[in-house]
Amino acid sequence: MSEYILEVSGYSLNLMRDSNSVPILNKINISVGRAEIVALVGPSGSGKSITLKAISRLLYSLEPIEEEGNIFLKLENETIDLLNTDNLEMLRRSRIGLVFQQSVNMLNPRQTIGTQLLEKMANPNLKQLSFILETVGLTPASRFIDAYSFNLSGGQIQRILIAVAIINDPVLILADEPFSAVDAELKEELAQLLVHITKERKSSLLLVSHNLELVSAIANRIFRIEGGSIINNSETDLELKSNVNLYESVGTDTDILLEVNGLYKSYTKSSLFTLRRKAIPVLSNFSLILKHKEILGIMGPSGIGKSTLARMIAGTESIDGGSVLFKGNSVSEMDKDARREYFKSVQLIPQDPLSMMPPHRPMKALFEDVYFIKRQTYNSEQISNLLNSLGIEESLLIRLPSELSGGQRQRILIGRALLMEVDLLICDEIFSSLDSKTEADIRNLLFSLCAYKGLSIIMISHDKSSLDKLCHRVINM
Repeated sequence: MSEYILEVSGYSLNLMRDSNSVPILNKINISVGRAEIVALVGPSGSGKSITLKAISRLLYSLEPIEEEGNIFLKLENETIDLLNTDNLEMLRRSRIGLVFQQSVNMLNPRQTIGTQLLEKMANPNLKQLSFILETVGLTPASRFIDAYSFNLSGGQIQRILIAVAIINDPVLILADEPFSAVDAELKEELAQLLVHITKERKSSLLLVSHNLELVSAIANRIFRIEGGSIINNSETDLELKSNVNLYESVGTDTDILLEVNGLYKSYTKSSLFTLRRKAIPVLSNFSLILKHKEILGIMGPSGIGKSTLARMIAGTESIDGGSVLFKGNSVSEMDKDARREYFKSVQLIPQDPLSMMPPHRPMKALFEDVYFIKRQTYNSEQISNLLNSLGIEESLLIRLPSELSGGQRQRILIGRALLMEVDLLICDEIFSSLDSKTEADIRNLLFSLCAYKGLSIIMISHDKSSLDKLCHRVINM
C-alpha cells in the first residue's frame, strides 16, 4: 500500500505512577491505507485498546504519561501530526469516527437516541439521521429515533454506536472490539456492515479484536500485538485452549438458594411526536431455580432480556410482576436490614465492567469501598492474598480502569465480590470481550470458587459452547 491515511511509527507509551515509569506500548508501527481495512489482534491485556486510544488521543484519563514516536493522519490536502495538534475535537467530530465496545457510558439514558444523534451531527437533519440509522440496519428509523438506550438490545446499541461513528462521514474509522458483546450471528452481521460502510463511503477502518477468525475474513492486512509490541511473525493462533477440567471437584447439594417465579418486566415507550405511551414487554413469565454450589447457565440471543433478568435478580432493576426468593425469603418483602444483607450476598458482574468502575478512581479504591461498607479497616495482607489467588499483580491497584485489560477488570470485580463474601455471583456476558486464553483462565477460576468456596453462579451468555464448558445446567430464554 503506497498511500497511507494513518501512519504510526516508533510510538511508545509509558504511564507515570508514583514517580515510576510503567511501559505500556513499545515502538508500535502500524499503517492504514486509503479505503483499506486493517485489523489489530492480540490477547487480552496486549495493548490493543490503548493503541486505539493513543491514535484517537483519548488519553486524558491516563495522565501523566510519556510518549515518543509519531502518529500522522494524512488527508488529501494536509498531514496532521496527532501528537501535536489543537484541533482534536474537530478531527474526532468530522474526520475520525470512533466505535467502542458496547458501553452504557456511551449513551445518555435520559435522552432519546434521536436527540443524542442529532446533537452529534455537524448539520442536524432528521431526514439524514433516518438514512444513517437505516444504513446501519435499524429500521424503521422512527422506532429508534424515539427509543432510549435501555429499550435496546446489545446488538442494536452496537449499531447505534456505529451510526455515531459514521454520522459525519469520517475518512478513518477506529473500532475497538465492536463485535464482542453480541452473539455469533450478529458478529458476522456487524462485520459485514462495517465492510459495506467502508466500501460505500470509501473510508478506512482500523479494527481491534481478539477474534482472529472473524477479522481474517474481512481485513486486508492484520497486525498482531503482544505485551505492548507488534509481533511480526507467522504465528497467528490466538485461540488458545484450556485442558483444565474441574467438574470432578464441583458438587451441588439439594438445597435451593434462589427461586425466581413468573418474572415480568416491561418498558414504557413514548414518542417525540405524539402523546401516546406504550408498554413494551421485555421479560414475561420467566422462572428458574438455583441450588447451592451450582453454576447455572442462561442462554439466549441478543435482545431476549438476559441482562434485564440479571439486574432484576441483583436488585438493581425493579420487578413489574413475579417474585424472587433468596434462601426462601421474598426479596420484595425484606425489611431494610435484610435487603442490605441481600445486596452484599448477591453481586452482579456486568458485560461492561467499566460501568461499575468510576473512571478516575484507582482499583484500590474499589476494595477500600468494600471495607467501608463492612465497617472494617483496610487489610493490605488480605488484599494481597486475594489478588494472588486471582492471578492479579498488586501493581494494578494503582491503575485506573481504562489502564486495565478486559480480563484484568473482570478479575478485579470477581475479587471485589469475594471480598464481600457473596453467596451468589451473577455474570452477565463476562466472556464476550475476552480472548480464548483469558476466558479459559477466568472459567477455571470460577470453577474453583464454586468447588472450594461454595459459591453459586449464574452465567448469562449467548455462546452455548462457553456455557457448556462451565455450567452444571443450561436453560434457554
